[in-house]
Amino acid sequence: MFRLLIVDDEVIIANGIKSSIDWRALGFTKVETAFNMRQAIEAFASHPFDVMICDIEMPQGTGFDLFAWVRENHPNTECIFLTCHAEFEFAKRAIQMGSLDYLLKPVLEEELKRTIETALMKIRRERDKTVKLLEHFWLEILHQEIPARADLILEQAKRLQLGYTEETLLLTVLIHLEYWDKKLDERDERILLYALRNALDELILKYFEGSHSVHLNEGTFMIILPVEGSVEDHFIQEMKGRCESYVEACNAYFYSHLSCYIGKTVPVERVASMYDMLSEFQKSQVNAADRVLLLNKQPQRECDVTLPNMRVWFEMLRRQEKTRLLDEISSHLDAWKSIDHLEAKRLQLFYQSFLQMVLQTLKEISLRAEEMMQEYLELNRAMIATRSIRDMQNWAFEVVETAISSMKALAANETIVEKIQRYIELHLDEELSRQHIADFVGFNPDYVVKLFKKEIGLSISDYILDRRLSRAKELLLKSDMTISDVALSVGYPNFSYFSTLFRKETSMTPQEFRKQQN
Repeated sequence: MFRLLIVDDEVIIANGIKSSIDWRALGFTKVETAFNMRQAIEAFASHPFDVMICDIEMPQGTGFDLFAWVRENHPNTECIFLTCHAEFEFAKRAIQMGSLDYLLKPVLEEELKRTIETALMKIRRERDKTVKLLEHFWLEILHQEIPARADLILEQAKRLQLGYTEETLLLTVLIHLEYWDKKLDERDERILLYALRNALDELILKYFEGSHSVHLNEGTFMIILPVEGSVEDHFIQEMKGRCESYVEACNAYFYSHLSCYIGKTVPVERVASMYDMLSEFQKSQVNAADRVLLLNKQPQRECDVTLPNMRVWFEMLRRQEKTRLLDEISSHLDAWKSIDHLEAKRLQLFYQSFLQMVLQTLKEISLRAEEMMQEYLELNRAMIATRSIRDMQNWAFEVVETAISSMKALAANETIVEKIQRYIELHLDEELSRQHIADFVGFNPDYVVKLFKKEIGLSISDYILDRRLSRAKELLLKSDMTISDVALSVGYPNFSYFSTLFRKETSMTPQEFRKQQN
């Protein structure tokens, strides 16, 4: 998190300071030594330092000379002078130049440690202030409150000491929280979002000089980093690898599933448009949880995604085979999870087909489907359901539970004859004997037959024939099923027998009926 440079022309003293304190415990990830001004400037050329401990009297330039250079070139570096000179003029000059403290050799370990901790507190405060300024700057750019003009953006960047030029290229990475592994209250979610951002600094930002993160909204972050010249493939792969490690760590420790979208390098005036492209890319992906996707690696052709046979699911729902239907939904959607770059429109087609199937099922058993499913028909629910495979599965499960609960509630309020009629309607494609029907309603077959004839005016066998032929007519007119398939779907595996019954009823063969009506 922090870098320290120790500058002293006495090698033993410099190395002694380096080894005397547990710098890592204080938060330093790098501690280096230099033995003169030239070596110190060379060290700064490699990377900046947060704190510099410096002697005053040294060859090739004094500590004051070095600090003056640091102040001009690295103004955010805190300086602590450590010297054997107790003269007031030296201390006065150090304070006038803006050093944090002036310590005398030999310094006690605890005194030096306290001074370092004071420096780090000041640095953290300044960092927090800088982070807020930078975040505000980038938000103004992304929301185009600062016009997309290089001169205006570079002017603001100069005030923030970002060091951008007209040749600077910026790489953008969008990070999105897909979902949490468990239900969180507001406090826990706030804590974990804070942890996600800290992990972002630790696992990604610290490896890329000059990188910044921007908190866009709850669970969405943007990384922006400068890249001199064109981006080599190995650089993109390094970023991809860091993002993959970050996603994996957040999943393991913070109950979160993230997705990362790596953009293309653009000049400063095109960052806002690249952000818009990444946002659209993110919204179009419904299978991105725990993945890192590259904007320039989108598939050239659409992936081949097969929708389920909704007619089969229709029959499962109609017969209230909840466990089987839910297993089928899970199996189908789980198979989609292995498809890279699965687009939102595929999930939208699934949503439309599934909803149509459910509404048709409820309509056929005389339930007011639109009223019952009103909650699931709202635009907001549709948008949530189609944003990811997981959301679609949750939505589909809720719809099935609601539909079957309503169907069972209807059955509980039915008369015996209404139950018989519903049973016949649901099993027209199967063998329908009076024993099967009697077992379903739980009464003696003879009693069931007499009761049905008394209330409906038809025998059960005549009623079944009427319903089968009515269903057959409907299928002949409203579907492109073959005549043989129509016969099977209404309980007649023998095509000839079906045709004979149909002709007796309508004075036409099934083929003639379809042709005439069409």
